Amino acid sequence: MEVRILPLGGMDFPKHRLVRCQDPEEMLFSPAWAVLIRHPTLDNVLYDTGHSPAFLQGEMQRVLYDYPVRGIVPIQKALAQEKARESADERREQREEELAAEGMEIVEIDQQTWEEMQEACQPVYENIRKQAGDELVDLYMGVE
Repeated sequence: MEVRILPLGGMDFPKHRLVRCQDPEEMLFSPAWAVLIRHPTLDNVLYDTGHSPAFLQGEMQRVLYDYPVRGIVPIQKALAQEKARESADERREQREEELAAEGMEIVEIDQQTWEEMQEACQPVYENIRKQAGDELVDLYMGVE
């Protein structure tokens, strides 16, 4: 069995509704998630905490009035993103196997080297971001 967490955005809500606090205007951020369970006999099971189309069309209007939403991702979009990530992982694994079969050695790098490479590539990322837009780059990079 495999379990995947799907980020769906989030909302701010008044802290005083959760705990006592000095400032009644203080807000807390609450992330929204769904859980995708890949069960061996039940197939895919989706545990969604209120982001169904019916919720987004009806109850959501009241929620938007009470709690400022920073962003929301419909469950269909989150599932499509997850499927795209899985497909990309499968293609990468397949390509690695092909390259290894052709005699290429794949060298794993440590976390520090990876972070240094990401930092060195920031100007490239920013250039692509200017050309393609924030939404597309964030989607590709897995940024929420």
